[in-house]
Amino acid sequence: LFSFFSERALVESGEPDTAADKATAARLRSGVSWVRFLLGDIPGALTVQDAIDLEAVAASDPACAALLLNSRSLALPMSDGGAQAREAAERSIALADSVRFDAVSAYNHAHLAYIDLVRRDFESAEQHVETCLAIAKDIGIPPALTRDLPLELAEAREMHALLPSRPPGSHKGNFGHLLVLAGSEALK
Repeated sequence: LFSFFSERALVESGEPDTAADKATAARLRSGVSWVRFLLGDIPGALTVQDAIDLEAVAASDPACAALLLNSRSLALPMSDGGAQAREAAERSIALADSVRFDAVSAYNHAHLAYIDLVRRDFESAEQHVETCLAIAKDIGIPPALTRDLPLELAEAREMHALLPSRPPGSHKGNFGHLLVLAGSEALK
């Protein structure tokens, strides 16, 4: 149902260059892109994003642009060694950090760790994991929820042995999906 209304809103918003309210049109396109992404229509999500002026969105709504770049980094193929995905994730981090959107920043660091693992750059992957964990700690998970959990940090070399090999041109979406719903007091 949400998909239907998002697609209808996309038609109503007009083309990005001719829309009366470009910011609203960009936000509607963002919504359509996210819906397509969540429904598994990765090419469709990227097509909608290609019509959005991300720099204009970043100037008026850095958090929205950070989310768009985050989903873009997840959707881009790894055939170029993850270069485009890395660029989108790094830009997303910069925007998220500028507005203290810690959840998106942490998520992007986790995604960069993934890209580094695929490229077998274990040192960089470990740095991104450490940054992700530091941000997550600062988000403020109540100690009572984590006090008795048997948690341990897996080292990059341990994870390396667990990773299956995959063709360099494969898409990360072909290897499973994960949806995390989370929040924080600051995002009310």
